[in-house]
Amino acid sequence: MSKLSDNKKWIIELVLTLAIAVAAGLTVRAFVFVGVEVWGASMEDTLYGGVLTDGEYKNSDKLVLLRRSAPERGDIIVFDSRAFEHYGDKVNNLVKRVIAVGGDTLTVVDAPDGVQVLVNGQICDEPYLKADMQAYFDLWRYDASGITDEGYSYVEWTVDENCVFVMGDNRNNSNDSRTCGQVSLENQDYYKGKAVIRYNFSKDHRVFRFL
Repeated sequence: MSKLSDNKKWIIELVLTLAIAVAAGLTVRAFVFVGVEVWGASMEDTLYGGVLTDGEYKNSDKLVLLRRSAPERGDIIVFDSRAFEHYGDKVNNLVKRVIAVGGDTLTVVDAPDGVQVLVNGQICDEPYLKADMQAYFDLWRYDASGITDEGYSYVEWTVDENCVFVMGDNRNNSNDSRTCGQVSLENQDYYKGKAVIRYNFSKDHRVFRFL
């Protein structure tokens, strides 16, 4: 009788352990998504997009994402291309950096000493850029444009609430909010999350790096 009770107790403990493990796994899955792969050159040199081989990018960086987290300026996020205000026929995940959030006014000024990016009138410090940004205003979508008091050309966007304006760190080789419009955060199926860890076992032998 005692042995049978011990067996029942063991079974109950096993079932409870499995239930707790499954619940924990589902909770982690709801908030953390591991294994998003970076591809392409738009986020170099911050992220490595792999080598194009037989039509596919290989040996690229992978990202750990924090889901259910509202992105802030400077964050790197992953989202479905359909979250763009204007997107093409191709649907895929994109990795970009948040430059401005809802309510912000972002201005790009083509000044003689180089292109300046301003958010709410303040010049952005962007040490992560692969190269100095070029102003291809004729290729961008924008809400307003004009000439500053100093005679410099500029374009300007105002970001809607629950949206973000994103650009790639490889600013001159990135298809982003300048051409595709702002990114909506409303659809949780489209907004995948904020990147918090980068890992790659093949390129630079740095297994993990916090972003």
